[in-house]
Amino acid sequence: MSYTSPIEARRRVIIGAKAFQFKLKFVLDMRTRELEKIQQRFATQQHKVIEIETLIRQAHTVLKQQLAPQAETVIDPVVSQQRFRYIQYLKQQIAHLQGTLQTETQKLEWIRVEMKEAHIKKRSMELLEEKQRKQYIHLLETQETKEIEDIVIARRHRSS
Repeated sequence: MSYTSPIEARRRVIIGAKAFQFKLKFVLDMRTRELEKIQQRFATQQHKVIEIETLIRQAHTVLKQQLAPQAETVIDPVVSQQRFRYIQYLKQQIAHLQGTLQTETQKLEWIRVEMKEAHIKKRSMELLEEKQRKQYIHLLETQETKEIEDIVIARRHRSS
């Protein structure tokens, strides 16, 4: 049996811990990429929702301006008719945008749920990796303890 110092045994444990290879690393990497893709889709969808909300606010502002009382003394029937049609058009646009906003917000929520599930899957793989790493280090430490005990026994036999 060759002589191994306790320091050398500890160094091997540290080196062994660094050499740990997670057997399901490819699955963890796949889940990480999947989560990143979903996060990108979420950001894109969130941007769409914000754009629609901005369009709705702008349309409401224009509508309020059109509905504001005018200080005109003489009202031209043609202008009045055009203004009425424009107000109706704005109301239809707002209704259409609100329907689109509802649909896009629903899509955003579906993506949020999908993102949450992907995050849970990724986290479970990370926890599994950490558990396996701890088991591996524990195994190395057990081997280190056994080697140190063997050294102590060998020293006692030599000194006897």
